[in-house]
Amino acid sequence: MKTRRFLLFVALMALLAAALCISAGAAYTIDNGKCGDTVYWKFDSDGVLTVYGTGAMWDYEYEDKVPWENNDYWKVVISDGVTKIGNDSLDENERLKEIEIADTVTEIGACAFYGSTSLTDVTIPDSVVTIGTEAFAYCDSLESVTIGEGVKEIGKEAFYYCSSLREVSIPMSVETIGECAFGICQSLNAIHVDPNNPNYSSDSAGVLYNKSQTVLIVAPGSIASYIIPYGVETIEPYAFEYCQNLTSVTIPNSVTKIGEKAFNYCAALTHVSIPEGLTRLENGVFAECSLTSVTIPEGVKYIGEDAFNGCKFTTIRLPDSVTTISPFAFYACQSLESIVIPVSVTRIGYDAFDDCESLTDVYYSGNAEHWKRIDIGEENEPLLRANIHYNYTADLLGDVTGDGQLDNTDLVNIARYVVGLTSGAIKSAVEQNADMNSDGRVDNTDLVTIARIIVEQ
Repeated sequence: MKTRRFLLFVALMALLAAALCISAGAAYTIDNGKCGDTVYWKFDSDGVLTVYGTGAMWDYEYEDKVPWENNDYWKVVISDGVTKIGNDSLDENERLKEIEIADTVTEIGACAFYGSTSLTDVTIPDSVVTIGTEAFAYCDSLESVTIGEGVKEIGKEAFYYCSSLREVSIPMSVETIGECAFGICQSLNAIHVDPNNPNYSSDSAGVLYNKSQTVLIVAPGSIASYIIPYGVETIEPYAFEYCQNLTSVTIPNSVTKIGEKAFNYCAALTHVSIPEGLTRLENGVFAECSLTSVTIPEGVKYIGEDAFNGCKFTTIRLPDSVTTISPFAFYACQSLESIVIPVSVTRIGYDAFDDCESLTDVYYSGNAEHWKRIDIGEENEPLLRANIHYNYTADLLGDVTGDGQLDNTDLVNIARYVVGLTSGAIKSAVEQNADMNSDGRVDNTDLVTIARIIVEQ
């Protein structure tokens, strides 16, 4: 009797498990439903997801499970009548290769197709007015996008990290382009703007500007060298970020503002002269560049966080106007051997010189008491271990011995430097004080100039 009851119990449990499996299977294979007040969806056996009806799709949050999440679709069709593609509605599908968007759609929501890594081309119809924030961000196989003639707004980071995107055309209708809309598009050769657009323009190099070309907004990611024209006043944040082929850039003195991370991760950039009108070097402005020389002009007061993080120069001179060196400003500048710090500096942030293990000499224009008054943050051991040369003055260019005279001893030391025979403090002094033409390096041209000065004395 007990055996029979046990077998009956097992059979009931098996039936219950089967029912649960069928129920779970039915939930997994759901192929249609509602995704807006009057908008619906269906999934067919060919792997096509179709959205149809009238009006807007619902918006979803990043954490939400969309109803078609478990359907393995490679193509999306947004049918006539639908007016909005919902936020986060079709994102992060690695299989999605094709999108058809009806000309009734006026808005593509934020993150709508974010992370669709197999998508290679997109045509946005003329009916679309708004492309939302990060709508196509991280679509790293996207090579071609056609932006419709009715688009007015391209949201922040709309095409961010579309690393295969090659060219973009901005139509006449566009009124607003959000920050980093085309950021880190490393294959981008050019951004073309309709000449009739009243808000934006581009030049022959495919660099995006405001209409009057006083604001440089973004450079195409594949740019190798560029002369910024005189008249440009502002370089926007992230403008050249991750332009890893950029080896040369000329910044005119008309520029008075360079935004944060404007040249972040320009790994091939070795030299830059900062324009004279700047008062601030913003956070991360030249971080992770390969700068071996940089000229900071008088007038700069503030050096932001990570401004020169990871750069390659061996020496740098801060002008007398600098008051603040922010946290991580020179972090991991592992080639840095010497630095000139003016008495005007009142604060050196934490980690400003951390991991600068080659730093041996600090040339400080104040005395020991002035140095003690500087608010120096934690994790700056390389700075605190260095030799502090107090009361440093660089008024007499070429005086590398620091004796207040320009003579043959200085000339010999500079000549030895040019042929690679100096090291330590003399090498640092030459690099700090013998760049006669301010081109960021000491070479035969400077040597000849100093020789002429000595002869003519």
